[in-house]
Amino acid sequence: VGQNTTAPIATIGSAVTVLNCITSAITLSAMGGGVGGTYLWDTGVTSQTLNIATARTYSVTVTGTNGCTAVATRTI
Repeated sequence: VGQNTTAPIATIGSAVTVLNCITSAITLSAMGGGVGGTYLWDTGVTSQTLNIATARTYSVTVTGTNGCTAVATRTI
């Protein structure tokens, strides 16, 4: 039996992609880790979601249950 070495497909989603005077904070959601996967944002947060109030490029490392990783980035 072979070991699954397929990397997850990491993505970052958000309904809103622009911060301004009306929308001063948004939530980014990482996807792709599957059940039991883990998430590590470049801010050090380890949850699947990240609340932000500063416009910049964010990245998240997604680790699947097999230990393989993938990185996604999103500019807000």
